[in-house]
Amino acid sequence: MEITGLNNNIYINRTGYADETKTSQKTDTPAEGQETISDSFTKTTATDGNLVIKKQYDPDKAPWVKSQRPAELVEKSPDGKITARNVRWGFKDTPNTTDPDPIFKDTTIDPSKVKDVYFMIEPFSPEIVASHALMCFEFNDGGVVAKDGSKDNRMVVSIEARLKEGQGYSLVDGLKKKFPNVYQLGTWTDSIEMRSKRAGHKLIRYPLNLSQNQKEELLKHSLDRSFEDHGKDMYNTLTNNCFNNQLRLLNTVLPPEKKISEWLIPGIIFKPSSAMPNNAAGILDGKGLLAGDPVITQPDRTLFPDKQKKLSKVGQFFRTISKSGAYHVMSSLAGFTAGALLGSSICPPVGTLVGGIVGGVTGERLARKVELKTNFTTEPAEQYYKK
Repeated sequence: MEITGLNNNIYINRTGYADETKTSQKTDTPAEGQETISDSFTKTTATDGNLVIKKQYDPDKAPWVKSQRPAELVEKSPDGKITARNVRWGFKDTPNTTDPDPIFKDTTIDPSKVKDVYFMIEPFSPEIVASHALMCFEFNDGGVVAKDGSKDNRMVVSIEARLKEGQGYSLVDGLKKKFPNVYQLGTWTDSIEMRSKRAGHKLIRYPLNLSQNQKEELLKHSLDRSFEDHGKDMYNTLTNNCFNNQLRLLNTVLPPEKKISEWLIPGIIFKPSSAMPNNAAGILDGKGLLAGDPVITQPDRTLFPDKQKKLSKVGQFFRTISKSGAYHVMSSLAGFTAGALLGSSICPPVGTLVGGIVGGVTGERLARKVELKTNFTTEPAEQYYKK
């Protein structure tokens, strides 16, 4: 495409061919006493007259971001071990710390050595609504071994929107079928480096109440799903995201009474809570799937001193009283009393009874929510840095 100028007007020659010597002469016969006027076409550059042509970004032609690679099955051995390609083991130490080169290794995983499973949440700004869900598997020694002999005691399965170079993720764009899903496999130290050290994010691990067989089967199902082709499996912020896909995987090993439903009315009304990872603790707790208090891995203390998780004085007070044996009883009684008083003012005596029952249940649930928010332990990310 060529840009030319005529009497201060801009014209575009879309043929792409240039003829710098050609001129256009006015052929009308001038009236008597008038001069012949000649207009010349002259070639200009894209920057003449402050005109700038910007190349349009084409995501179809852009390469994938280098930190994401779909997992590939290399081998399933007779002893049950599974070897996977494209498992991420952290990043190279390069001067360009804003865009480091990832390290991928062929890795052998032994399901029989799974020790614990954690449903993991990575909050990010704004944390009140935004977070990422992951599944973390902890192993006994020798459970995760790379081809070069490197070892790790945990592996993380992260279901993400796969991005192209120059492409950014947003919750709104996630509704527009812009990104396919990718099931990214990585080691625990990889997550620490990427999320806690580079991004400054907390990692909250909720231990799951599963049998040994369920833990092993969940790992196998997660790996099998990771090896599938997700090129047409389009990410959706609400119905096909990191959280509900992890819940679906978890459902594959749960009995019917423990399965987590995504629907208020099956196939018609979707539960908004099933789309938001911040609801994980309440959902899992409601099904009896939490095996203990969460552990929060803090971001790097030197790089992100203002992002350390701390309890307020009010939080510390509730954590203290929640450890009392009378905490839940008193919460239920307080709720019952409040509900009964409200019900009696509306429709005594039936309202008193109904209001009391509803208030008691509500009081207990609120008490449990406070307990889940305030009862946790913390650990520094630095203890997991590569030696």
